[in-house]
Amino acid sequence: MSVYTPICDYLSGLKQDSVMLSFTEVEDITGRTLPDSALKYRLWWENDETHTQAVNGWMAAGWQTTDVDLHAMTVRFSRTRTAKNDHAPAKTIPMTQPGQGVPANRRDLRDLERGILGPLRALPEVVDKRTNDRLTVLEGNLNKRLDVVDRRLNGLDKRLEAIDTRIGLLETNLKTQIHKLELQLGNLDQTAARLERIINGMDQKLDVALKK
Repeated sequence: MSVYTPICDYLSGLKQDSVMLSFTEVEDITGRTLPDSALKYRLWWENDETHTQAVNGWMAAGWQTTDVDLHAMTVRFSRTRTAKNDHAPAKTIPMTQPGQGVPANRRDLRDLERGILGPLRALPEVVDKRTNDRLTVLEGNLNKRLDVVDRRLNGLDKRLEAIDTRIGLLETNLKTQIHKLELQLGNLDQTAARLERIINGMDQKLDVALKK
């Protein structure tokens, strides 16, 4: 007896063709807490013959899940045409023969699609949510880092402005000093010329004195 047989018994005893149950009510029926995957992923509630909860639970009673709301934590079961035999052996998918690339017939191919491809189709929803959550976190972290970079760049801009101002002052002071030096060099040239004239005059007087 499966732990999900009580779900089969409960649904088998209903007269209506549809019933909405909360996850808590499902736990009351089974007498045990639902696994975390049932609370997080729609895949757990898929009408998949590879899932124990489905094949031994609602599908064994001839029911299927038609609406799962993870936020409201509710699930709707609807009656199907035929019930599954709880004691029947589990359906297996025939192995392909050597040299064959696909199962032997179309029925096997449909079984393969339900057993393997069906659950895979439910993965994008889970992956997309995880990806979106991860992207949201990454976006927030990136924005924080960009804010830090912007603040640092603003600080660098201010420092560069201060450096430009200091360079401008240094250039002005340097030009002033160069102008002063040029003036001093001009005065030295004039002084040197006067000294040269004085020395020439003294040489002439000395020559005259020696001739006498």
